[in-house]
Amino acid sequence: MQASDIAALIRDALENNRIDIHLQPIVTLPQRKVRFYEAVSRLRLPEGNLIEAQHFIEAARLTGVVTKLDEHLVQSSVQVVRRLAAKSRDVGVFFNLAPETLCDRNAVAAIMNQLEANRAIAPSLIVELAQG
Repeated sequence: MQASDIAALIRDALENNRIDIHLQPIVTLPQRKVRFYEAVSRLRLPEGNLIEAQHFIEAARLTGVVTKLDEHLVQSSVQVVRRLAAKSRDVGVFFNLAPETLCDRNAVAAIMNQLEANRAIAPSLIVELAQG
């Protein structure tokens, strides 16, 4: 499958709310109490199959769709933290932003707007940056 085909699948999934966010718990030891989650994107195909990011992220980068995926990931992470805060759970959420997103002024502005609008929970949102 070509990168452009995968990018079309990603755009379709974004438009039809088929980018799922999965949470990987990060626990403290020895108590094994959940202290953080890592949020990762999964692409849900129209028939329901899930594709892990490792299988579509490179195509998303090559075709410029990765910034939209990251914006969606931040928005979803904000929603997760809100729900956890409503349950009085002091838990943070890590999410990874692609270097391409950090170089895109519009994407950074959209993410900053999300964080500014949710200032009360922003300390529970932790950005992961890949070391280049």
